[in-house]
Amino acid sequence: PAIDAGGPTCPPADQRGVAVALHRLDGVAAEIHEHAEELFGVGSADMNPVFEKVLDAIAAKLKGLPNSVRVEGYTDARPYPPGVNYSNWELSSDRANAARRRLEQRGLARDRFESVVGYGDGRLAAPASPLAPANRRITITVLREHPIKPATSEQTDGPVTGFRPFGE
Repeated sequence: PAIDAGGPTCPPADQRGVAVALHRLDGVAAEIHEHAEELFGVGSADMNPVFEKVLDAIAAKLKGLPNSVRVEGYTDARPYPPGVNYSNWELSSDRANAARRRLEQRGLARDRFESVVGYGDGRLAAPASPLAPANRRITITVLREHPIKPATSEQTDGPVTGFRPFGE
């Protein structure tokens, strides 16, 4: 069965920050963030073995669904030294692609990926703590077959713009 409006729910995050269910208009997302364990090496797209096992388990579940998948990568705001021709933009993209490659290696078909995106440090999960581990994360969204339509301005107290400030 496909995930659609009112689809399955995911368990809440454990203490290590392994996964959080986020119900979005476009699908159900599993957000994997750093807490006790680092997902990747510092400043690297090399995965920690614990994170590889998490992705293996996710791939096993996703193989049974027909839905498309989106993979997003995020970093904290730690800057690279001056003169280095690499930034958090590239790092977040490289990490999202590393996660996609692992999911593919574990049997998720290439054509299932709707997009693979890196947001760098532009969408901090903890904007008050820009270097916090929670900012270093990967989000895997299982897209709904029929996205939920956002509320119209008649259904809300103000205009609906579709804009969501970073960090919310």
